[in-house]
Amino acid sequence: ESNTVVYIKVARQDADGNPAKLTDTQLAGLRSYLDEIKDAGVSVQVRNEPADDMRIALVIYYDPTLLSVDGNGAGILSDGSEPVRETVQSVITGLPFNGVFRKSDLMAALQALPCVEVADIAEVKVKPHNSQEWQTVSGFNRPYSGYYSINSLTVDYQPYKTVE
Repeated sequence: ESNTVVYIKVARQDADGNPAKLTDTQLAGLRSYLDEIKDAGVSVQVRNEPADDMRIALVIYYDPTLLSVDGNGAGILSDGSEPVRETVQSVITGLPFNGVFRKSDLMAALQALPCVEVADIAEVKVKPHNSQEWQTVSGFNRPYSGYYSINSLTVDYQPYKTVE
C-alpha cells in the first residue's frame, strides 16, 4: 500500500514453470474478483507486466584443469555443461516472485563452483520491460514486475594462474 492505493503484482506460470504475464482473460477475471472483495473506496492497482530485463557481465577466473573455454567463449566442463551460465540462470529463476536480487547471492553461488577460483561481477543492469532507462544494480534490486528475464549474460573467462 502506498498513498491509499493497494498495488498487487501478478503473474502466472508458463509451460516451463516460469513466471509470465497474465492473459487478458485471466486479468479480467482477477480484476472482477478484486472488485467483489475489496472494501468500498479502496483503490487497487494490478501490476501485470512482462519480466524486468536484466543484463549481467562477469569476469570468471577458472581452474583450467576443470574447465575449458571453447572457440565461442563458453566455459565448458568435460560433461559438456556450462556451470557458470547454469548457475546464473538458476539464481535468477530461483528467486521467489517479487523476491530481491542480491549481487552477493549471485557471487556466493558462483564462488561455490569447484571450477571457479575467483568471480567478479563487473556489472548488473535492470529495467522494467517497457522502460528505456537501464539502472545499475548496487547491492540489490526488487523487480518492478516481480520477476526477471536475463537478456544478456557476458562472461569473460580468464585462466587462473598463481605463477606468472
